[in-house]
Amino acid sequence: MFLMTLALTVAASSPVVVRVDLNDALRLPGGFEAPSPKPLVMYVRAPATWVHGGALTESSKKTLLAQLYGGPNWEQGNSDGSTYVVKSFTSRVLGAKEKPGNEPGAFWYEANERGGLDKRGPDFGPPGKPPEPQSLIGSAEPGSVFKQGVALKDQKAALTWLSQQKDVVKLAVTLQRGKVGFEGANAKAGPLTFRVVDTKLGVSLADRAAERCGDAATCELWLVGHWKKEGAGFVLDVTKVMGGVSGAERELGMSAHAWYPG
Repeated sequence: MFLMTLALTVAASSPVVVRVDLNDALRLPGGFEAPSPKPLVMYVRAPATWVHGGALTESSKKTLLAQLYGGPNWEQGNSDGSTYVVKSFTSRVLGAKEKPGNEPGAFWYEANERGGLDKRGPDFGPPGKPPEPQSLIGSAEPGSVFKQGVALKDQKAALTWLSQQKDVVKLAVTLQRGKVGFEGANAKAGPLTFRVVDTKLGVSLADRAAERCGDAATCELWLVGHWKKEGAGFVLDVTKVMGGVSGAERELGMSAHAWYPG
Protein backbone atom coordinates (compact mmCIF):
# COMPACT_ATOMS: atom_id res chain seq x y z
CA MET A 1 0.00 0.00 0.00
CA PHE A 2 2.84 2.39 0.88
CA LEU A 3 4.57 1.79 -2.46
CA MET A 4 1.34 2.37 -4.38
CA THR A 5 0.69 5.62 -2.49
CA LEU A 6 4.27 6.75 -3.14
CA ALA A 7 3.94 5.96 -6.84
CA LEU A 8 0.71 7.97 -7.10
CA THR A 9 2.30 10.91 -5.25
CA VAL A 10 5.33 10.92 -7.56
CA ALA A 11 3.09 10.72 -10.65
CA ALA A 12 0.97 13.62 -9.40
CA SER A 13 4.04 15.80 -8.76
CA SER A 14 5.88 14.97 -11.99
CA PRO A 15 5.81 17.77 -14.58
CA VAL A 16 3.81 17.37 -17.76
CA VAL A 17 4.21 19.02 -21.13
CA VAL A 18 1.11 20.56 -22.68
CA ARG A 19 0.70 21.68 -26.27
CA VAL A 20 -1.61 24.66 -26.83
CA ASP A 21 -3.01 25.75 -30.19
CA LEU A 22 -4.59 29.20 -30.26
CA ASN A 23 -6.15 31.50 -32.84
CA ASP A 24 -6.65 35.13 -31.89
CA ALA A 25 -7.52 38.52 -33.31
CA LEU A 26 -7.23 42.16 -32.37
CA ARG A 27 -10.65 43.81 -32.07
CA LEU A 28 -10.43 47.52 -32.79
CA PRO A 29 -12.70 50.09 -31.10
CA GLY A 30 -15.02 50.22 -34.10
CA GLY A 31 -15.61 46.46 -33.98
CA PHE A 32 -13.30 45.46 -36.86
CA GLU A 33 -11.24 42.36 -36.05
CA ALA A 34 -7.75 41.88 -37.47
CA PRO A 35 -6.97 38.14 -37.28
CA SER A 36 -3.52 36.84 -36.43
CA PRO A 37 -1.64 35.93 -39.62
CA LYS A 38 -1.13 32.38 -38.31
CA PRO A 39 -2.16 30.23 -35.34
CA LEU A 40 -0.01 30.34 -32.19
CA VAL A 41 1.61 27.14 -30.92
CA MET A 42 2.79 26.98 -27.30
CA TYR A 43 4.44 24.32 -25.17
CA VAL A 44 4.02 24.53 -21.40
CA ARG A 45 5.93 22.44 -18.86
CA ALA A 46 4.07 22.51 -15.56
CA PRO A 47 3.10 20.38 -12.55
CA ALA A 48 0.44 17.75 -13.12
CA THR A 49 -1.90 19.85 -10.95
CA TRP A 50 -2.13 22.30 -13.87
CA VAL A 51 -4.08 19.79 -15.94
CA HIS A 52 -7.29 17.82 -15.66
CA GLY A 53 -8.70 15.35 -18.13
CA GLY A 54 -5.64 15.67 -20.35
CA ALA A 55 -5.87 19.45 -20.79
CA LEU A 56 -5.09 22.67 -18.94
CA THR A 57 -7.46 23.60 -16.14
CA GLU A 58 -9.37 26.85 -16.46
CA SER A 59 -7.11 28.59 -13.94
CA SER A 60 -3.99 27.40 -15.79
CA LYS A 61 -5.44 28.66 -19.06
CA LYS A 62 -5.99 32.08 -17.47
CA THR A 63 -2.38 32.15 -16.28
CA LEU A 64 -1.13 31.35 -19.77
CA LEU A 65 -3.29 33.99 -21.47
CA ALA A 66 -2.21 36.61 -18.94
CA GLN A 67 1.42 35.75 -19.75
CA LEU A 68 0.78 35.99 -23.48
CA TYR A 69 -1.24 39.22 -23.53
CA GLY A 70 0.47 41.29 -20.88
CA GLY A 71 -1.23 40.71 -17.53
CA PRO A 72 -4.29 39.43 -15.66
CA ASN A 73 -6.47 42.33 -16.85
CA TRP A 74 -5.77 41.84 -20.55
CA GLU A 75 -9.47 41.29 -21.32
CA GLN A 76 -10.18 44.91 -20.34
CA GLY A 77 -8.38 46.02 -23.48
CA ASN A 78 -5.38 48.10 -24.46
CA SER A 79 -4.80 51.82 -23.95
CA ASP A 80 -5.82 52.56 -27.55
CA GLY A 81 -9.22 50.91 -27.07
CA SER A 82 -8.31 47.68 -28.87
CA THR A 83 -8.75 44.26 -27.29
CA TYR A 84 -7.24 40.85 -27.97
CA VAL A 85 -9.89 38.22 -28.64
CA VAL A 86 -9.28 34.47 -28.35
CA LYS A 87 -11.12 32.84 -31.25
CA SER A 88 -10.13 29.23 -30.46
CA PHE A 89 -8.07 27.52 -27.74
CA THR A 90 -7.20 23.84 -27.42
CA SER A 91 -4.70 22.12 -25.14
CA ARG A 92 -3.58 18.55 -24.63
CA VAL A 93 -0.99 16.78 -22.50
CA LEU A 94 1.72 15.15 -24.59
CA GLY A 95 2.19 11.42 -24.14
CA ALA A 96 5.12 10.05 -22.16
CA LYS A 97 7.08 9.23 -25.34
CA GLU A 98 5.78 12.15 -27.40
CA LYS A 99 8.23 14.95 -28.10
CA PRO A 100 7.27 18.62 -28.66
CA GLY A 101 7.39 19.68 -32.29
CA ASN A 102 9.81 22.20 -33.72
CA GLU A 103 7.30 24.65 -35.17
CA PRO A 104 9.05 27.93 -36.13
CA GLY A 105 7.99 30.72 -33.80
CA ALA A 106 6.48 28.43 -31.15
CA PHE A 107 6.31 29.77 -27.60
CA TRP A 108 7.86 27.83 -24.73
CA TYR A 109 6.92 28.37 -21.07
CA GLU A 110 7.74 26.68 -17.77
CA ALA A 111 5.81 27.02 -14.54
CA ASN A 112 7.73 28.67 -11.71
CA GLU A 113 7.47 28.38 -7.93
CA ARG A 114 5.27 31.49 -7.75
CA GLY A 115 2.56 29.83 -9.81
CA GLY A 116 3.35 31.88 -12.91
CA LEU A 117 5.19 31.13 -16.13
CA ASP A 118 8.73 31.85 -17.27
CA LYS A 119 9.68 32.16 -20.92
CA ARG A 120 11.97 29.46 -22.20
CA GLY A 121 13.70 28.69 -25.47
CA PRO A 122 13.08 25.76 -27.83
CA ASP A 123 12.90 22.42 -26.02
CA PHE A 124 12.67 24.40 -22.75
CA GLY A 125 16.26 25.57 -23.10
CA PRO A 126 17.62 29.03 -22.20
CA PRO A 127 15.17 31.74 -23.31
CA GLY A 128 17.54 33.70 -25.54
CA LYS A 129 15.32 35.99 -27.60
CA PRO A 130 11.98 34.21 -27.96
CA PRO A 131 9.45 35.81 -30.30
CA GLU A 132 6.93 38.17 -28.74
CA PRO A 133 3.23 37.93 -29.58
CA GLN A 134 2.84 39.75 -32.86
CA SER A 135 1.13 43.08 -32.71
CA LEU A 136 -1.88 42.90 -34.99
CA ILE A 137 -2.05 46.67 -35.41
CA GLY A 138 0.22 46.44 -38.43
CA SER A 139 -2.11 44.04 -40.22
CA ALA A 140 -5.27 45.94 -39.35
CA GLU A 141 -7.39 47.61 -41.97
CA PRO A 142 -5.74 50.94 -42.92
CA GLY A 143 -7.34 53.81 -41.06
CA SER A 144 -8.91 51.55 -38.44
CA VAL A 145 -6.73 52.46 -35.46
CA PHE A 146 -7.76 55.53 -33.47
CA LYS A 147 -6.71 57.10 -30.19
CA GLN A 148 -9.09 58.49 -27.59
CA GLY A 149 -9.72 62.20 -27.84
CA VAL A 150 -11.95 64.66 -26.01
CA ALA A 151 -14.87 63.59 -23.81
CA LEU A 152 -18.16 64.66 -25.38
CA LYS A 153 -19.99 65.44 -22.12
CA ASP A 154 -18.48 68.96 -22.02
CA GLN A 155 -20.12 70.32 -25.16
CA LYS A 156 -18.05 73.51 -25.34
CA ALA A 157 -14.73 71.69 -24.93
CA ALA A 158 -15.79 69.00 -27.41
CA LEU A 159 -16.75 71.54 -30.09
CA THR A 160 -13.49 73.41 -29.60
CA TRP A 161 -11.47 70.21 -29.92
CA LEU A 162 -13.39 68.98 -32.97
CA SER A 163 -13.00 72.33 -34.73
CA GLN A 164 -9.22 72.08 -34.30
CA GLN A 165 -8.90 68.69 -36.00
CA LYS A 166 -7.36 68.81 -39.47
CA ASP A 167 -7.70 65.07 -40.09
CA VAL A 168 -10.75 62.83 -39.79
CA VAL A 169 -12.39 62.07 -36.46
CA LYS A 170 -14.41 59.08 -35.32
CA LEU A 171 -17.66 59.45 -33.41
CA ALA A 172 -20.38 57.13 -32.15
CA VAL A 173 -23.28 58.78 -33.95
CA THR A 174 -26.97 58.15 -33.32
CA LEU A 175 -29.17 58.61 -36.39
CA GLN A 176 -32.89 59.27 -36.17
CA ARG A 177 -35.48 57.50 -38.30
CA GLY A 178 -37.53 59.79 -40.55
CA LYS A 179 -40.47 59.12 -42.82
CA VAL A 180 -38.39 57.31 -45.44
CA GLY A 181 -35.52 55.87 -43.41
CA PHE A 182 -32.68 57.12 -41.28
CA GLU A 183 -31.96 60.82 -41.73
CA GLY A 184 -28.76 62.84 -41.85
CA ALA A 185 -30.32 65.72 -39.91
CA ASN A 186 -30.37 65.91 -36.11
CA ALA A 187 -27.65 63.30 -35.68
CA LYS A 188 -26.24 63.11 -32.17
CA ALA A 189 -22.94 62.19 -30.50
CA GLY A 190 -23.23 62.63 -26.76
CA PRO A 191 -24.82 66.08 -26.23
CA LEU A 192 -23.75 67.30 -29.69
CA THR A 193 -26.34 67.68 -32.45
CA PHE A 194 -25.22 68.07 -36.07
CA ARG A 195 -25.88 66.97 -39.64
CA VAL A 196 -24.16 64.09 -41.42
CA VAL A 197 -23.55 63.92 -45.16
CA ASP A 198 -22.62 60.75 -47.02
CA THR A 199 -21.67 61.89 -50.53
CA LYS A 200 -18.25 60.22 -50.19
CA LEU A 201 -19.74 56.79 -49.44
CA GLY A 202 -20.37 54.22 -52.14
CA VAL A 203 -23.42 52.91 -50.27
CA SER A 204 -25.65 55.50 -48.63
CA LEU A 205 -25.52 55.96 -44.88
CA ALA A 206 -29.28 55.37 -44.70
CA ASP A 207 -28.83 51.96 -46.33
CA ARG A 208 -25.93 51.10 -44.00
CA ALA A 209 -28.03 52.06 -40.98
CA ALA A 210 -31.04 50.09 -42.22
CA GLU A 211 -28.86 47.03 -42.74
CA ARG A 212 -27.50 47.35 -39.20
CA CYS A 213 -30.57 48.48 -37.25
CA GLY A 214 -33.57 47.36 -39.31
CA ASP A 215 -36.80 49.10 -38.27
CA ALA A 216 -35.48 50.57 -35.01
CA ALA A 217 -36.27 54.21 -34.21
CA THR A 218 -32.57 55.08 -33.88
CA CYS A 219 -29.27 53.60 -35.05
CA GLU A 220 -25.90 54.15 -33.40
CA LEU A 221 -22.89 53.72 -35.68
CA TRP A 222 -19.19 54.48 -35.57
CA LEU A 223 -18.68 57.11 -38.27
CA VAL A 224 -15.39 58.52 -39.53
CA GLY A 225 -15.30 61.84 -41.32
CA HIS A 226 -14.28 65.48 -41.37
CA TRP A 227 -15.87 67.82 -38.84
CA LYS A 228 -16.91 71.18 -40.29
CA LYS A 229 -18.79 74.27 -39.24
CA GLU A 230 -21.93 74.92 -41.27
CA GLY A 231 -23.57 78.29 -40.69
CA ALA A 232 -24.77 78.26 -37.09
CA GLY A 233 -24.36 74.49 -36.86
CA PHE A 234 -21.96 71.70 -37.66
CA VAL A 235 -21.66 68.82 -40.12
CA LEU A 236 -19.79 65.52 -40.19
CA ASP A 237 -18.73 64.72 -43.76
CA VAL A 238 -18.59 60.92 -43.52
CA THR A 239 -15.81 59.01 -45.26
CA LYS A 240 -16.23 55.60 -43.60
CA VAL A 241 -18.75 53.59 -41.59
CA MET A 242 -17.02 51.35 -39.05
CA GLY A 243 -19.97 49.33 -37.82
CA GLY A 244 -22.33 49.48 -34.90
CA VAL A 245 -21.48 50.48 -31.34
CA SER A 246 -21.31 47.42 -29.10
CA GLY A 247 -22.61 47.20 -25.56
CA ALA A 248 -19.06 46.62 -24.32
CA GLU A 249 -17.89 49.81 -26.03
CA ARG A 250 -20.65 51.76 -24.30
CA GLU A 251 -19.83 50.25 -20.92
CA LEU A 252 -16.15 51.13 -21.35
CA GLY A 253 -17.08 54.72 -22.21
CA MET A 254 -15.69 54.58 -25.74
CA SER A 255 -18.81 56.07 -27.28
CA ALA A 256 -18.59 59.01 -24.88
CA HIS A 257 -15.40 60.28 -26.55
CA ALA A 258 -14.29 61.55 -29.92
CA TRP A 259 -11.38 59.64 -31.50
CA TYR A 260 -8.54 60.65 -33.80
CA PRO A 261 -6.18 58.64 -36.06
CA GLY A 262 -3.45 56.80 -34.16
